[in-house]
Amino acid sequence: MSFAESVALSAFFDCIQKKDFIYYTRDEIIAIYLSNLGRRVVWESHVGKNNILTRFLVKRGVAIATISQGVADVYIKLGAKKEHILVAHDGVNLEQFSINESKKQARDKVSLHSDKKIALYSGHLYDWKGARTFAEAAKKIPDIDCVFVGGTDIDIKNFRDRYRVVPNIRIIGRVPHVDIPMYLKSADILILPNSGTQDISRLYTSPLKLFEYMASGVPIVASDVESLSEVLDESCAFFFEADNVDALAQKIMHALSNAEESGEKALVAKDIVKDYSWKMRAKKILDFVN
Repeated sequence: MSFAESVALSAFFDCIQKKDFIYYTRDEIIAIYLSNLGRRVVWESHVGKNNILTRFLVKRGVAIATISQGVADVYIKLGAKKEHILVAHDGVNLEQFSINESKKQARDKVSLHSDKKIALYSGHLYDWKGARTFAEAAKKIPDIDCVFVGGTDIDIKNFRDRYRVVPNIRIIGRVPHVDIPMYLKSADILILPNSGTQDISRLYTSPLKLFEYMASGVPIVASDVESLSEVLDESCAFFFEADNVDALAQKIMHALSNAEESGEKALVAKDIVKDYSWKMRAKKILDFVN
């Protein structure tokens, strides 16, 4: 056993002696163990699960915090009482993403030297994230620079191999998270193309990029999946049919061609996201626990 593991184990056994503590965990087995000891437990779930462990937690009436209503609905269908479940979406550090640089200054800082409009996606390049839908849409809007920021090494390589021949696609790759606010600010529009083909994307996810996009003050084009429409509506984003390449290309052009409408939606999104700071999320969880 490593030193870190021994410290963690020692801390765990020290904590469980304290009966007046409230224990917060994302591990089902730990939640069950503590519940069996009669401790107050809150289990946080990011994906809807229906297995023997989760059914036990529901039957025991353990408090559950989920990151989306889609996840909460799984446990409600298993018999959990609504009052035992809190939906606490992910959040954002508002100060980090509310920056004062102009779009031109941001482009200079991240070396995105372009006189064209920029549509930008940040995050992983997994299929369920919808990045390929955006890449295919890029082929239909050749006058727009379509920028991808993020991804694992293997996904970045595969993406570059597949789309290197598309002249208006720029694949930046992975960058330090501290640089993401400047990349977002450099764009004319931000793309959130979650796929509707998998439950993790359609129902369960609460993308960090969603709240970062909102805080950036840049207009958003998003797929019309339930997980996103829990937070967004037509007042603060443009929606397109998930996985529909033509619909995404058309919506991007509509948003870029209607600057006043785009600006109004971005302002509304920036106001709404004040309720999704990490501090607000922590307060919501503490109020629920108490």
